[in-house]
Amino acid sequence: MDIGTRIKVLRIAAKMEQKDLASEMQVSTSLVSLIENSKREPSLSQLKKICRIFSIPLSVLVHDDEATQSRDLPRKFQQDANNINEIMLKAFSQFLGQGPAHDK
Repeated sequence: MDIGTRIKVLRIAAKMEQKDLASEMQVSTSLVSLIENSKREPSLSQLKKICRIFSIPLSVLVHDDEATQSRDLPRKFQQDANNINEIMLKAFSQFLGQGPAHDK
């Protein structure tokens, strides 16, 4: 899952509209749309704002699914990857209406 999709899943799980997220980030709604549709990469400062809004670590957004599938990763990094996957799964379940809200 790319960064834009992760942001969209988190936003919807938080029951926010694009305009709400844009307002919190102090950017335009069209920029949020471009980011969520992977047509524009968010800046580091925008990523930090998103993390603050959703109370998540930056690693949740920049997590590389393919890289974490490697058996060569040290155990600590593999556990971190599993934690990130769990956070995204909770958010996605909430997005689909199949689970409790993300509690962090």
